[in-house]
Amino acid sequence: MKTNLTNLLGFSSLVMVSALCAIFWDSTNKLEVLFSGLAFVGVVWAVLMQREELQEQRKELELTRGVFEDQSLTSKKQRFENTFFQLLALHNQRSSAFRYNDLIGPQGFTSLLGKITAKALHSEATLSLIDAYDDITAKPEAQDFIPYINNLFNILEIIETTTLIDSDVEKRLYYKIVGNLLSSAEAQLLQCESKGRGKYEIFKSRGLFDNIIFGSPTDPDSLFASFH
Repeated sequence: MKTNLTNLLGFSSLVMVSALCAIFWDSTNKLEVLFSGLAFVGVVWAVLMQREELQEQRKELELTRGVFEDQSLTSKKQRFENTFFQLLALHNQRSSAFRYNDLIGPQGFTSLLGKITAKALHSEATLSLIDAYDDITAKPEAQDFIPYINNLFNILEIIETTTLIDSDVEKRLYYKIVGNLLSSAEAQLLQCESKGRGKYEIFKSRGLFDNIIFGSPTDPDSLFASFH
């Protein structure tokens, strides 16, 4: 009887321990599931935060790139302007040193212009103004003129072809700067050269010849007015 009671108590204890273990095991599983879920949520949250940080960094990089591009464009424009004004300085040196028929500078250009117009007006053979221009400027006494006019054309070509000047209004400003440096005789000689090179209409549309003062109708220089 006592043994049976002991066995019964032992069996009851085993059942109770098993039940407690089952309860503990079940609770543990639930906690593990809970912790696993929380860990997963944490991972997702960390990924989302990193993604947001990457987006912010990307925006900052784009802004930085835009600033650098603006700075690069500004730097390129500054270099262009430096080159432009250096070429103008060289042009002024050539213009001041230009010599024709022992006349220097503006007087030399005026003398050359008079020679060309006189040949066009008084030649026995009928010569156009451009033909007279080509004939006179090819002679040895006009040897200073070729490097002068080529340098001037280089300046104008740079203005016309550069990608750093993105508007016609801005191009006209640069052409005006050049035009303001030319005497009337220089500008009219440039008209002849630009006619021969097929650039006259472009230069005219840019306002390069706006400041030219032509002679009176009886003045041979007025022949150039037919271009204007």
